[in-house]
Amino acid sequence: MRTSGKTAILMGLALALSLLPHTVSAQKSGFFFRGNVGFGYTTLNADDVGDTKIKGGSGMVALDFGTFFKDNVAVYGEIFGSSITGPELESGGVSISTSNDMTATLFGVGVGVTVYSASGVYFGGTVGMARMRLEYSSGSASVSGDSDMGLGLSVLVGKEWQVGNRWGLGVSGHGMTGRIKDSGDNWTPLAFGVDFTFTFVKGGYR
Repeated sequence: MRTSGKTAILMGLALALSLLPHTVSAQKSGFFFRGNVGFGYTTLNADDVGDTKIKGGSGMVALDFGTFFKDNVAVYGEIFGSSITGPELESGGVSISTSNDMTATLFGVGVGVTVYSASGVYFGGTVGMARMRLEYSSGSASVSGDSDMGLGLSVLVGKEWQVGNRWGLGVSGHGMTGRIKDSGDNWTPLAFGVDFTFTFVKGGYR
């Protein structure tokens, strides 16, 4: 009776382990797509305007389209961004809360590289161009203003698990920054957060 109980427990454990997603193999090939969607905190800092900041909790996204040119190295184009709804405005130590009718957005596009380890841990970095937008919408009325284009950077450090021959799911830490001009003023955006990721590899995992 004791032996049967142990056998049942071992069989149950083996079944549970078999249902868990496998760690992603470092060997991949073909077309590569990775979607990153998450949440974080974003601050848009104006260096030349009395320590002005636009800040708040934000949604974050990055979409990567490319290919593997080595078994564990992918190159891609990336669209990335972070958006604050109802941001807090701070200048000279005075803070003002805004309504959800106002949004502040950082968005950019660039070229990136991701390197995977054999355990599914990866590091990715993108360099490109970025812009900021401040928008106010009320009913059918909408007013927006864009900054000049400037330098944009996006960095991801994450862990991925294989859930199919061509699919992987994971989680990552995501950071964005850059250097952007607006009407002659210098702005330094900084966004950081956590993304949930889904990856498609056309050539499959090996």
